[in-house]
Amino acid sequence: MKNKLYLLIISVFILTGIISFYSIYKEVKVKTVYQLNSQQKILAKNASNSIAALFKTYELNLQFLSRMDEIINTSGDYKTTMEIFQKMHNEHIKAITRIDKYGNIVYTFPFNKKVIGKNVLSQKHNRFIYNEHRPVISDVFTALQEYRAIAYAYPVFKNMRYDGCITILLSFTEISKKFIESIKIRESGYAWMISEEGVELYCPVPGHTGENVSKTSKKFPDILAMVDQMKKGREGETVYYFDQIKDKKVEKIKKYAVYYPIKIANTCWSIVIATPENEVIGLMQGFTNKLFVIFFILFLCSIAIIFYGYRTISLAKEVKQRKDTEKELLILKMYLDNVFNSMPDILIGMNGSGFIENMNHSAEDFSGVSIAVAAGKNIIEVFPQFSEELSSI
Repeated sequence: MKNKLYLLIISVFILTGIISFYSIYKEVKVKTVYQLNSQQKILAKNASNSIAALFKTYELNLQFLSRMDEIINTSGDYKTTMEIFQKMHNEHIKAITRIDKYGNIVYTFPFNKKVIGKNVLSQKHNRFIYNEHRPVISDVFTALQEYRAIAYAYPVFKNMRYDGCITILLSFTEISKKFIESIKIRESGYAWMISEEGVELYCPVPGHTGENVSKTSKKFPDILAMVDQMKKGREGETVYYFDQIKDKKVEKIKKYAVYYPIKIANTCWSIVIATPENEVIGLMQGFTNKLFVIFFILFLCSIAIIFYGYRTISLAKEVKQRKDTEKELLILKMYLDNVFNSMPDILIGMNGSGFIENMNHSAEDFSGVSIAVAAGKNIIEVFPQFSEELSSI
């Protein structure tokens, strides 16, 4: 019964410890995810602001160029002006082109004789600016030089009437490398970006860039739901699952993601920063190890306390039982003594050698010697009158 009670106490304590450990672990995980998402949001917002600021700078430059007389009239040193501008910004701007009001190329730098006079209204962004007379950014496409590029076209007005546009060709590869590709969260967290139509403008996963998310992530409803919000220009955080290839095996992993809009000109891109759950657990590893050690030490201490406490209680019970037994024996002894002393006959108790150990009151009265004096003496010495009878025993 005692062992069962002890095991029950240990079991309850272990169960309480496990529940407490899990509760603390869960709370820490929630806080870690919150901190991770806060960090991801800061990175996404910074990238969004940097890209928007870059395009705002180009917008102001294009606005300035579009109001220059030589650019408007395609006269004088307009070609030199365009060339100087391109060379000053050649890190991102790979070409600059003047298109007339009919959609024909008037001049381009770097110069390419084959495209002069070519009509470009078949291109979506050129049709947009031709019809709307507003700045426009094209979809990302692969340039002849095999880098991913976008065109930024700004309208040119002559006497308050549309007179074509000035267009710059930007290396999206360089832009994404500078603002998106460099974003890393620990070992495997990364950023990716989509257009307003859901096309992946940049993604480190092979085969994704240039494809629509509806195609690359058709098996993952959580991603598609997130992209629906992104296409509406919203920001937020979510959790989604995605395939990961590890040791030649494909497995679904959980990711914590933050998305943020990039509003530029006529469109709205959106950036996602996502980190696998195992990275979150990695962030908690140090704390988890310390928490486990603390709980283990507390567990051992508690077991020791329970053990010694239980042992102390058991000893206290044994002491009480011993005292109760002694008390009962004392009462019994007193009862027997009373019976022994109340007997009218002479009763003498002695050992095998004839030495007195006890005698009743009748014996004391007969001998005139008290038990206190007679104890330990030979019976013949106290009762010499019994010497003959005793010698025959």
